Amino acid sequence: MQKQITLTIQPSNAVDLKAKQKALEAIALLETDTLTFLGELANSPKAVKKLKDNKKLIKTMVM
Repeated sequence: MQKQITLTIQPSNAVDLKAKQKALEAIALLETDTLTFLGELANSPKAVKKLKDNKKLIKTMVM
């Protein structure tokens, strides 16, 4: 069953808006357990900081 939801985001500019929209659309297609896990990470300031600090390493490992 497909359901549409509305999210309000605060972009700093038009490019930021497009990037956020594209990222959210990709995230929405993930399996439930993966999406739930990303939500847990997003709610943890410590996890968000670790992801940001290790962005290059993570991209190198998985891409």
